[in-house]
Amino acid sequence: MENIPTYSYSRLNSFSTCPYEYYLNYILPHKERPSTVGNGFSAVGTLAHSVLEDFGNEKLLQFELSQTFLDRFDEEVPNGVRLYFSNGSSRDLTEKYKTQCCDFFDTFNGFPDYEQVSAEEDFKVLVKINGKLMILRGIIDCVLRDSNGNYIVVDFKSKSEFKSEEELKEYSRQLYFYSIWIKYKFGEYPKTMQFLQFRIGITTTITFNEEDFQETLCWIYNQSEKIESENYWEPYCNNLPTTEQRDRKTGEIKLVEDTFYPDNLCQYRFSCKYSRHYNDGNE
Repeated sequence: MENIPTYSYSRLNSFSTCPYEYYLNYILPHKERPSTVGNGFSAVGTLAHSVLEDFGNEKLLQFELSQTFLDRFDEEVPNGVRLYFSNGSSRDLTEKYKTQCCDFFDTFNGFPDYEQVSAEEDFKVLVKINGKLMILRGIIDCVLRDSNGNYIVVDFKSKSEFKSEEELKEYSRQLYFYSIWIKYKFGEYPKTMQFLQFRIGITTTITFNEEDFQETLCWIYNQSEKIESENYWEPYCNNLPTTEQRDRKTGEIKLVEDTFYPDNLCQYRFSCKYSRHYNDGNE
C-alpha cells in the first residue's frame, strides 16, 4: 500500500487551478515551502461548516446556530472578508457575509424529511480505475436517506449561484467522487446529490447519472496521470484566463485577465515569486 498514490478531490482539482501551487503543497519538502496566508472567503466557509457539523452531530440546537457563528466569527475570520480587484482597490464584504450566513442559520432546521446517516464522514477507499490502483479520501459533509431507502449526498457550499451548466458540471465531480464511497459502504450509488449553498439559501440538486459518473472516473484517472508525469509545474499567474467585463463609464464589454484567484484565494500570494503581490514572504 505504500506505493499506491492517495488523492482527495481537492488535491486533484488544485492541480488544474495552479500546478505550481500543487508543487509547493505536495511535492516540495515541508521545511522548504514559502509562508502561507488564509483568506476570508475560505475562513467563513470553514466556520459555517463547523457550525453545521456540530448541529448535525447534535452538539448545537437550532436556535444556537446564528449566535454560535457570530461568537466565533472574529476569532476565526480575524481579517474579515475583503474582495481585492486587479486595479488595487478592494471591497469589504464582511457584514454582507455575516448577514447572509445568519439569515440561513435562523431558518435552517436540518433535514426533517430525511434520516441523517452521517455528518462530516471521513473516508478512505482503495479503487482501481483503468487498471490503476489508487486510494481516494475525503470528508462528506452530510449523507441522508429518504423514506424509500435512497441515499443523498449533501455538500455545504458558501458559493453563490452557478454561472452556467458547464460550471455546475465541473463542480459536480466532487459529488460523484464522494459517491464512490457511498457505493463501497452501502452497496449502491446515491439517488441524488445536493449542493446546499448556505450563504444564498438555495439548494442545487443533481440526479446521479452513469454518464457523468464515468466522466468523473476518467477525470480522476487523467488528473492523477498528469500529476505523476508533470515536470514543469507552470504557475497560474503565467497564463491568466480572461473574462468579459463591462466598463462602468462607457458600457463597453472587454476581455480582462481574471485575477480573482491569485489576488484573493492563493495561499502563497505574498510569498510566491510568480505572484504580483510577492514581497519575499513578508506581509
